Order: sequence, then C-alpha cells, then structure tokens
Amino acid sequence: MGERRRKGNEEERREERIEEGKAERERKEKRSRKGKKGEEKSREEGEEKKVADPACLSLSR
Repeated sequence: MGERRRKGNEEERREERIEEGKAERERKEKRSRKGKKGEEKSREEGEEKKVADPACLSLSR
C-alpha cells in the first residue's frame, strides 16, 4: 500500500506541475498582451500629438 500512495503522490505532483506550467504560460501571455496594448496606445497617442501640433501652429498664425 505504501507504493500505491507513493505512485499516487507522484502522479498528483506531476499533474500539479503541469497545471502550474499552464498557469505560468497564461500569465506570460497576458503580460505580453498588456505590453502590446500599451505599445499600441503610446503609438496612437504619438500619432495624435503629431497631428495636433501642425493644427495648433496653423491656428496660432
């Protein structure tokens, strides 16, 4: 019976490691998605600023 418990524990540990690995991958994917969104936002803001600058200059003239 001791061997069965040991095997059961090993299988549980293996399953836990697999689940932890999946959770870790998901976290990394979420981080990379957030990073990409942040980059896209900064690009959009930069474009908006570039567009706004000439308009402000033409109004000041």
